[in-house]
Amino acid sequence: MKLRRNTVVFIYPKTGPNLIKPPFGAMALATRFKEEGFDFEFVDSRLENYQKRLEDIFRKKQVLFVGTSAMTGPQILHALQISKFVKDNFKVPVIWGGIHASSFPEQTLKNNSIDIILIGDAEITAINLAKAMESNKSVEKLKGVAYKKEQKILINPPDITTKLKKVPKYAWDLIDVNKYIELNLIGKRTISMFTSRGCPMDCSFCYAPLFHKHRWIGQTAEEVMEEIDYLKSKYDFDSVFFNDDNFCVDPKRTRKIATEMKKRGLTYGLSLTVSRLNEDLAKFLGENNCKRIDFGGESGSPKVLKAINKDQTPEQIINTVKLTKKYGLNACISFVMGHPEETNKDLNMTLDLIDKLLKINPHLTVNSLKILTPYPGSRYFFEAQKYGFKPPTKLEDWAEFYWENVTTPWIKNKWKYETISFASLIYFFRYRLKQKNFFFNLAIDILAGIEGFRWKHRFWKFPIEIVLMKKIVDRINHSLA
Repeated sequence: MKLRRNTVVFIYPKTGPNLIKPPFGAMALATRFKEEGFDFEFVDSRLENYQKRLEDIFRKKQVLFVGTSAMTGPQILHALQISKFVKDNFKVPVIWGGIHASSFPEQTLKNNSIDIILIGDAEITAINLAKAMESNKSVEKLKGVAYKKEQKILINPPDITTKLKKVPKYAWDLIDVNKYIELNLIGKRTISMFTSRGCPMDCSFCYAPLFHKHRWIGQTAEEVMEEIDYLKSKYDFDSVFFNDDNFCVDPKRTRKIATEMKKRGLTYGLSLTVSRLNEDLAKFLGENNCKRIDFGGESGSPKVLKAINKDQTPEQIINTVKLTKKYGLNACISFVMGHPEETNKDLNMTLDLIDKLLKINPHLTVNSLKILTPYPGSRYFFEAQKYGFKPPTKLEDWAEFYWENVTTPWIKNKWKYETISFASLIYFFRYRLKQKNFFFNLAIDILAGIEGFRWKHRFWKFPIEIVLMKKIVDRINHSLA
């Protein structure tokens, strides 16, 4: 009896030496595929040997295709390695999806290891592709895909009927959840969740305005709590971090979820925009078990905030930090620097604002300052080209493209910005960077002393320690590929 060729494999590429979050994209895909009667296999190369796992899957099952996705940056190298391994060893198509591939379908398909691109939110398009392949039908009329034919690259228009109308359910049984629970993040054991997609804001450096078209869709409060109750019945955790881009878009939903979390004795953290947090909401969250709020300060310069379309002022940022302190909410704030219109005065306004915020709340967590990077999928990517930015012309060259590297031509003093970014990481995050290794912790303490001096005195010259660390990080990124 001939086996039905209905297995789809998705591989998550390594991302770097960081915390491992659940693969929500794969979990959403798995739900859709299983509903349509397909077998879905997931391989997390961050946690297992993907080559041995693939060999085992192909021995036992009839595979339609292997899919993967890569964020702009070092993850591309590993995704390419996976794709080449599949093409060299198994006679099945390799499919890519995600923001980067959707932004550059033609450039991505020029790589010989990639056959088809799924453009945009891929859950429904992926199902349509699998059905076509299972029936040996051509993908030529399939909307939302890019493909190769007779050495030509063809890009079909998107299918507007496949636009997501609700957040898909996640197949938690796809993974070993305990491997993705984070220790001592909010409570003792924290599980991450996504309850919405998109964001109505218009920040020029973010992918969401163009990718999601300013749309925001969210699970109902009842759906969120049903999922949490299911997870709590199976796994041991005492806190949740809501990874949504902008959790508090719907105030009524936010309050319902907060109330139910308190009833269950669960603590939680969330992300929001400065404009969403007023005194009433801050007080309510503080009274209902919220323990952490993440938000973007972005800049201390009103001019730069306006240039990046961030709907907030330095005064509002200060007020937000005051509110989080007043109501016992641990706050984590992030900033960016390096906008083409940013002067040295503007940059110092950001550094001075950070110092002011830390005086208001010494327990404030300040993320390392990111260098504003024109990522594909953002409006800033196109704006940057007006200032002389030239994007990479080959897929593999995008692997060197990430916020730790200066890639923009208007930044003349490259090492100054990279030194500020590194100094802020070590100085503000030194306690979180520590591990159980004595010598590693000693190195962090020594570096923290150096970077603390740099920060306090605004001394960014002669970054010898950063040159050495940068070489180590680059070697780690390449070793993961």
